[in-house]
Amino acid sequence: EWDKLREMVASLSKVLPQVRLVGWDLSYTTKGWVFVEGNARPQCVSAQITEYNGKLHLYQNMANDFKKYTR
Repeated sequence: EWDKLREMVASLSKVLPQVRLVGWDLSYTTKGWVFVEGNARPQCVSAQITEYNGKLHLYQNMANDFKKYTR
């Protein structure tokens, strides 16, 4: 199922190629993966909440990488 999810996201990313960062909300159902919505301003809070440890350093590194492509 992971490959099907990756294919879905790859297809979705081609719909609006000018949007470089999208937070995809997807759900796995009895019928497979379902697209819920795409967020142009995603938040990275849930990963920190569920694991009970901070991930700020990882997100800062990612943000710095994104800045390279948006200048």
